[in-house]
This record gives sequence, C-alpha cells and structure tokens, in this order.
Amino acid sequence: AFAQALPVFSDTGPDAASFGADAGYPIGTRATLNQQRYLVGAFSHYDQLLLARPVRRAAAPSPFERAPEELVLHYTHRGVPHTLDDYLDRHPATGLLIVRDRSILYEHYRYGRTDRDRFTSQSMAKTVLGMLIGIAIDEGRIRSIDDSASIYVPELAGTELGRTPLHALLHMASGIAFTEVYDGHDDQAKMMRALFSRGSAGAAAVLSQFDTRVAEPGTLWHYAGLNSELLGLVLTNATRMQPADYLASRIWSRIGTEADASWVIDATGQDGDQPEQGGDHGQH
Repeated sequence: AFAQALPVFSDTGPDAASFGADAGYPIGTRATLNQQRYLVGAFSHYDQLLLARPVRRAAAPSPFERAPEELVLHYTHRGVPHTLDDYLDRHPATGLLIVRDRSILYEHYRYGRTDRDRFTSQSMAKTVLGMLIGIAIDEGRIRSIDDSASIYVPELAGTELGRTPLHALLHMASGIAFTEVYDGHDDQAKMMRALFSRGSAGAAAVLSQFDTRVAEPGTLWHYAGLNSELLGLVLTNATRMQPADYLASRIWSRIGTEADASWVIDATGQDGDQPEQGGDHGQH
C-alpha cells in the first residue's frame, strides 16, 4: 500500500496491443468508434468524434480529500483470493476510482490514461437523466411520472410509445419492442444511425418508428436506449432547455466540479441518450 491514496498511472493493461498500444492508443474516427483497436482512445476523447454540448463546471471547485493510506481490499472469486491490482491485471479497465464520502481511497489508471483524461459515462448518463426528470417534477415543469410521454412530445400522440407513462420509461419497462445487443444491426444501431445521419428527421420522428407493444407499461423490464432517448426529449420540451444546459444549471455547476462535462447531440442538435463526459475528478 502507498503512504497516501495518490493516483497511480500505467502505460499498459491486459491485452494492450489489441487496444492500439503501439500507436499510443489512437482515437480513430466515428466509423471506427467501436473497433477494439480504437476503444481506449475513442472512449476518452468521445466529444472529439461526435458533436457535443458543453456542461459548464462550477465557478469554484470543491476539492476531494485523499485517504492517508491507499485502500487495501481483498475479494474472493471462485474460491481464489484477489486484490484490486489483480482485478486490473485481469480486466481491461482504463481506470478504477474508489471514493467514500469526500475521500479518494484508491485511484489507478491503465492504458496510458491519467486523471486529466475525460471518460465516457456510458449508461450512467441514464441515471443523471432520471435525476433531471425528478428535478423537473419538483419545479413543476413535469406534472407527474404517471403522465404519458405524448403530453410532452405531442408528435407521438396516438402511438403506443406516446401512451407510455414516464415511470415505465424510467424503469426500463416501456413494453415497446426494441433490440439492443450491440451487433451493429439491432434497433439501437438503427436508432443511432437515424439520429446522427445528415438530414435526420429528428428525435420524435425516429422514435415513432418503434411502436410495437409486447407488454403493458411497467410489467416487463427490458434495457433499451429508446426509453432514455424519449425521456431526453420529454425533458427538453418540458423545461424548454436542452438536458446539457439543465444539468449544468441544476447539478453540475452546483456540486463543485472542476471541469466541464459534455453531452453528445444528434444531427438536429438535440441532446440524446449518449454518453456524457465528466472532466477531472480530483476537484468536485
């Protein structure tokens, strides 16, 4: 254990060669976004590949403390004891940060990433979106999670998706048929292509294509980006603000963040169900 929980950096990691170590982990292009060789570079420079809206940081950052000693943690998997270092040696993670209250307990980075890089939040952005929906309800901009989506997105009136209540969308239980298996041919890929292609008809029109009900709202859990994409549109229409701006004014600028975040936008400028990036975490 180190004397203090300071950040630890490594230029390598499991199977580093396949992630482009020889080329310094290249960023690639939008077309190579999900190819293994470009994953490390692309997913720490996501807003250089796709259009994004900034989420403004706090005027005065609030620093985290560091534990006087780095966390020493052991766990057992299939009867074999392991340490956190063992975990990082076995799994291709760009970093592992453990925080309790306001103290950083453990902070290690791999594949040439550092505490100054920016990382995609992936589906953590869905949790942030849920928080913003809650704030909008508290402010009276959204009446209730029992409201149907079409109240806030009238273009979906008369559709199965439009009659889905917000609580079902928040619980990933819309009951709408939507495949998300990340093979490049699923409904998620179809939705993303339609949203980000030049000449996109816009989020409401794209979402209206997915309108086959397989279960009543709230009765079947099924993870689908469709739900969050619609919630983002609901939030935009209800607040008359893009989610990035609403996040900045309600949360990001108020919690002592040191760096701007970003929220990827589609071809029409709508903030959607795309990874939101945070900046440095040493000051929050």
